[in-house]
Amino acid sequence: MKSAVKAALITVSVIALLALTGCSLYRLVVTSQIKDGGRMENPDAYSAGKDLVEFEWRQNHRNFYRSFSLKFYQENDMPLLIGWFPSQSGGDEIRESQMDAFSNQIPWQLTWVQWFELQNVLAESELPEYRKPSDESYDETDSKIWIVWRTDDGEKTQTLSGSQAEALEAVVLGIAEEAYAASKLETEQREVRETAELVGIYWEQNASSARDCFSFLLDERTLPSRAEKQMLFSHRYQDGDGKPIFRQNIAVEPEKARTYFSSIGQELRALELPVSPGVCPDGVADSCIAATWQDGGEVFTNNYCGAGAQSIFDLLAAFAEETEAGIFSRPAPDGGWKCPECGMPNGSSVFCAECGARRPAES
Repeated sequence: MKSAVKAALITVSVIALLALTGCSLYRLVVTSQIKDGGRMENPDAYSAGKDLVEFEWRQNHRNFYRSFSLKFYQENDMPLLIGWFPSQSGGDEIRESQMDAFSNQIPWQLTWVQWFELQNVLAESELPEYRKPSDESYDETDSKIWIVWRTDDGEKTQTLSGSQAEALEAVVLGIAEEAYAASKLETEQREVRETAELVGIYWEQNASSARDCFSFLLDERTLPSRAEKQMLFSHRYQDGDGKPIFRQNIAVEPEKARTYFSSIGQELRALELPVSPGVCPDGVADSCIAATWQDGGEVFTNNYCGAGAQSIFDLLAAFAEETEAGIFSRPAPDGGWKCPECGMPNGSSVFCAECGARRPAES
């Protein structure tokens, strides 16, 4: 990556925009931000006989501004980055990936040019194996690198030391700064053609009334505790009786989710919602819908103002109620019990995970 391009990106990010708020921070695999036109072949990818799968670097330096924690990975065939690092454009600011309403880290989007640059630099680097610093050493840098490579013989993981890798550090932090700068630029609203299918939705609304505050997240992704992708549904809202409902990362049937995606997609087309941020009704601080569409091999996310999208709320709430009913209808696991107060199936715990009621004594 040319230094001039890096400097230009950083400069533009500083003078272009205020930090985006709400779900405009939510970056679900947005190919509209990919400056090199999507997935491309790396001309040097196969010369080293291996492809980069994942790269993580945690460094604790006596100079705080050389400390950072970054993870580069791929999801849905897109290169992403999460973590924190000190600003590379001057000043004391710490760049840190945001959280959505359900405590999921929102990744910064990388380009394939950046990913392959990182891959090639790592392939050419000769780093020693990681050694944990002595407990008696107070000024030794703790710098640990994990790299996962894909080779002809399968995946291979390396655990290396980055304490003397100043050149690699400059490349990694430079890419991170570029990704952060790109996340602050306005994204163009894409045309949604009839061939496009809705594959993910995140809607967060904040208001002065608790009843009007809610969040919904429905998409297919992986969790740290499970490698394979799942269709996951998180929701926070009040039901028709005013009861607060909160669930996080509940696995749902993909076919059922796709049925709701189809209906929500039809509503998004029919409503022709304005681009977020927009004008919200009195009492609503902000309401943003981040809808991720797939059209053939292309994936993109449009942000819409959620004011006036009651029909979409009704669909998401209906799916949430259906999901709730499915949770409470499950049988208790072996050795577990069903709460007599709320009906929640529990494991071996003494108190109900849903309502806190004590497990009844066995007769």
